Order: sequence, then C-alpha cells, then structure tokens
Amino acid sequence: MATNKNKKVQKGSASQLAKLTEPMAQCLAILRGIMAKAEAAPFLEPVAWKELGLLDYPHIIKHPMDLGTIHTQLENGKYVTPDAFSKDVRLVWKNATTYNRPDSEIYTTAERLRKLFDKRVAKVTKTALKRRKDGTIPVITRYDQTRFANLASALTCDELGMLVDMIQKDCPQALIDEDDNDIEIEVGNIDGASLYAYINFAESAIQRRKQVKK
Repeated sequence: MATNKNKKVQKGSASQLAKLTEPMAQCLAILRGIMAKAEAAPFLEPVAWKELGLLDYPHIIKHPMDLGTIHTQLENGKYVTPDAFSKDVRLVWKNATTYNRPDSEIYTTAERLRKLFDKRVAKVTKTALKRRKDGTIPVITRYDQTRFANLASALTCDELGMLVDMIQKDCPQALIDEDDNDIEIEVGNIDGASLYAYINFAESAIQRRKQVKK
C-alpha cells in the first residue's frame, strides 16, 4: 500500500473511555497502596529542589520522577504495560538513592519501598508475560482504542504508512478504502494482540523522534 495517501483514524469520545485493562488496574492498586503509606510522603510530589536549596539536584538527577506524576499518567493511559509503569516507579527509588547518602533516612526508605514494590508488582508482570506466551487475547477497552487513535494521529506520514502496512498484513478488515487519497482505520476491527502491538510501535516511533530532537 502506498504511504503517500491520507489516512484517517476513527476516534472514540473521551466520555466513552472504559476502565484500565486488568493488568494496569492492578498496577494502579499497587501504586495507591504504596502512596498510602506514611513513609512514602517524600515521594508523592516532584522534589522542590529550589525551595530546599538543593541547587545541584537538576545537575545530578537528569530524569526526575515522583509517584504523584506516575499516578496521573497511569490514570491517563500513558502506560500500556506493567513493565513501562514499573520502569518509572523504579526511577523514583533510583533518583532518591543516587542523590542521597546511603546512611540517610530518605535513602533507606527508598530502598525499603523499592523492595516492597518489586515484590508486589512481580506477580502482575509474571501474569502479563504468561498471557503473552500463552497467546491469551488481551481485553480491549475503549480507552485502548482511543489511545491508539491519538498515537496514530501523532505519527509522521512515513510512520503512519508503516503502521498501515502492518495493519494491512495483520488485520486487513480494519482498513477501509474511501477513495484514492483516503484510508480509514476502523479501530473496532483490530484484535487485542494486534492493537497493543500497534500502540507499542507508535509509542516507540514517537519516542525515537523525541530523542533525535534532543
């Protein structure tokens, strides 16, 4: 299929968004459990390094992250897999142990919460991996479909052409030729496994572009 055609993606209404998929809902429950602990208070918001006079903080910590930001991003559907979610949570602990001394309270607390988080999230990650290996069809939510549509809309023409070629190979029933210039992607006709693969493709393409710009 030529990639110089205009492609349109059918989008769902934000008001129709369904809940998170089961694995991500479990991740949300784990995160809220961690955040509810009194000792997690220092990790709930971005480090106020200016107010605290930690002028070297942005020079040492290149990728700040906090649990509150992760919670918002999880609810907004940024994380498609438990692995992506876990990577950011572990970044919170890594930043704390990188900046603070090993004998400090914040360091020991971060280590304690890291071990607790790893123990709780391991089961979710293991289940998700087993489902992929067993070929279990993931449950598709309206949120997943809308997430895909938004990502596809952010792709360049060449990237979108590659995506359409993937769909043509895996789910040809999802492509609707309207005329010589337009191809509509009917998200509802894409199966679960393929949809998540396309989401991962789009996220990776966008991330690569951001890294090149940097």
